[in-house]
Amino acid sequence: MKIIENLRTLLSIAMVIYAGYILFDHSLLAYLLIALAITVFPFPKGKAGRIIRLLITFSIVCADIAVYAGLIRNPLIRPDIREGEVRVHFIDVGQGDCQFIELPDGTSILIDSGVNEYGPRVVRYIKDQGYRKIDILIATHPHADHIGSMHTVVDELDIGSFYTVNLRQEQIPESYSVTSLNRSLSKKKIKIQYARRGDILYTDEQNGIVFSCLSPADGLYFDDLNQYSMITSLQYEHTRVIFTGDAGFQAENQITGKGDLSTTILKLGHHGSGDATGFRFLQETDPDIAVIQVGENDFEDPNVNLLTRLEERGTDIYRNDLEGTIVITMNNYEVISVETEKQ
Repeated sequence: MKIIENLRTLLSIAMVIYAGYILFDHSLLAYLLIALAITVFPFPKGKAGRIIRLLITFSIVCADIAVYAGLIRNPLIRPDIREGEVRVHFIDVGQGDCQFIELPDGTSILIDSGVNEYGPRVVRYIKDQGYRKIDILIATHPHADHIGSMHTVVDELDIGSFYTVNLRQEQIPESYSVTSLNRSLSKKKIKIQYARRGDILYTDEQNGIVFSCLSPADGLYFDDLNQYSMITSLQYEHTRVIFTGDAGFQAENQITGKGDLSTTILKLGHHGSGDATGFRFLQETDPDIAVIQVGENDFEDPNVNLLTRLEERGTDIYRNDLEGTIVITMNNYEVISVETEKQ
């Protein structure tokens, strides 16, 4: 009977602890609940009770640290993505870019993060999906609407690898966005890696997935910093997503005519503006779905002529300003579903 009572006590404590973790998300209040549970619940008297209490405390703290560090996931907040599926979240960050990618083996990728004010929203969104770690973090180029809140992401989540584009020092803006991101990376001793055309940033041979960099190439010079935006491709056998950052006509011309660009989903460059997604690039990518990360703006984005060209091609168009966050799930053959925050 004493063994059964001890097991019941352990189970009750575990339930209280994880309830606190879920409700209060690794906060001081959660730890107060833990302390209360360990103090109040009836343990056996004497040495046996002290040992049980010590083991419980040690085990829970180790598990909690592992969850927070991204070494394991909270078993009660587990992503419901099914085996063999890829899920791409085009997070609504207003007039900015932010894409979160879930891969079948549990790998997570974040491309850009929007302006500074969206940092808490982006972090909360990722945590709500069951993640405490970003395995691959991409800063497409150093403009505030793409990396303004990335320092918050680095501060609040565990980061595996960080990639950006290699620019000369005089090309890098002296901005709060750049300074704060560099400070956060340095604080966590995260190495800055520079990606260029042809680099493979991730591969999953078992599932046939390759995440690679299409642009920029070394030795190019542009007057417009947007043209240096990292263009990446997520190939999953017969399906593909191309992410373009703010790349415009000049950057697109560097990769057209140099290999197969056909894609299932295209994240339009520069928020769907008239200086991106040119005729040839659109013809070669030939997307089934176009996603425009755009918010309220004074630039008349997205461009009306571009929208017309997409409609004439029969491309399905999704926009953050109209539909909020957009989540697309696909397997290695087709798009399974498109879910939008605003119905």
